[in-house]
Amino acid sequence: MHKKNAIWVIYIYSLLLVLSGISMIYNYLINNQLGGDEYSFSRWLMGIAQSPLVAFFIIASGKLYNKFQIEQQH
Repeated sequence: MHKKNAIWVIYIYSLLLVLSGISMIYNYLINNQLGGDEYSFSRWLMGIAQSPLVAFFIIASGKLYNKFQIEQQH
């Protein structure tokens, strides 16, 4: 189960980084600026990546999944 958690953390952080990068590239190429709403969205995504929310979500969902599996076996 630890390997699954690690893989999910990698996927989620990769998704956050890619979405943030796409937002900044779009803002730079289309709007020719590095500020604006897209910048705010990118900073918000990076704030999520810097917070422990992702790890808390993965740990809690893993515990709930394990509990659900144990209850299904009985």
